[in-house]
Amino acid sequence: MKKTIIMAAATALAVVGCSKNQTQPLPLVEDRTPIVFGATAGVDVTPSKANITVDDDVTETIAVYAFKGGVIVPTTQTSADEAKVGDNLEFTYDATSVYSQATPTLYWPSSGSADAMNFASYFPRQTTGIEADYKLTVDFADQTEGPDYAFAWVKEENVARPAPVAAVELEYAYKTAKFTLQVKKADGDELFGTADGLGLSTEVTTKGIESIKLYSIETATGTQGLKQDYVLNLLTGSVGTGSELANSSAKAIEFKPTAVAKDDIAETLGYVTSTGYLVPVTAANTTDVVVEIVYNDGTEAQTYKGKITKTANLNSGIEAGKHYKFVATLMSSGITFTGSLVDWEEVDMGSTPIELQ
Repeated sequence: MKKTIIMAAATALAVVGCSKNQTQPLPLVEDRTPIVFGATAGVDVTPSKANITVDDDVTETIAVYAFKGGVIVPTTQTSADEAKVGDNLEFTYDATSVYSQATPTLYWPSSGSADAMNFASYFPRQTTGIEADYKLTVDFADQTEGPDYAFAWVKEENVARPAPVAAVELEYAYKTAKFTLQVKKADGDELFGTADGLGLSTEVTTKGIESIKLYSIETATGTQGLKQDYVLNLLTGSVGTGSELANSSAKAIEFKPTAVAKDDIAETLGYVTSTGYLVPVTAANTTDVVVEIVYNDGTEAQTYKGKITKTANLNSGIEAGKHYKFVATLMSSGITFTGSLVDWEEVDMGSTPIELQ
């Protein structure tokens, strides 16, 4: 069974100072009340809002930075270092409990204190890639192991110690874009796959998809589109970029392909799907994107390329919080694509053929 924790505008992640059932106050120890993060499970997800789906045997984590003094989350390293009382604190969730208090424990200011708390939080929590200037840097190029790069961020400022203790909502927003490509064979086409559809190329079954990659087409003005390095400012929530990925499959984003078997009940053939994450890019800096699919016909690997055009599909850029979902159909005559934006923010993009390279 899965439970969904709302982590966004519909979210019920809250800073609380009460027990798990949120009806009895926590005991005071020398006038010190722990700050506890709680969550509501089993609530319907609102599209475009950050959420986590948790299996019974999986533990998920969020990270919290806490600052005391002032009325805003500090925006510079110097001011953050001076006010910081909680640094990348880990709050965990499993399918049977709410988020717990961190270790070491984070406390509200003493009762009667004029100090308010300011919080900045993100998920999923990372233990590497965080620099001293409160920036998280992640290389998005190799996603062949299926990493969770669905980074979401929020801040809550000038939060006074509740009296009596009450919840304060944190409303997360995604800071990456999501990309899903479903690759299937055309009905009746015998060049690709088998009678059961399309699968992966493995040591046992050579015939199938070997890899799926994306890279940009550099324009005459030097704009290169897709970015390799993702940089999230954990104080401000702004996203920066680093190296670009253009004009070569050697410099590309590679996703993990997964086979989905034929479903006789649904009357669907087997196909291959691949999901990953993209660094947001402004419309001005977005270019056409090449999708490179390597297919092994059982004798040798062959490369097929299609183009997702900026004009038809990416005219607004690659936007944070959007899920770009495409279906690629392999046919003897080439590759065709249909596309849509779903899940995080649903926008109908219609059906658009991809120009072959």
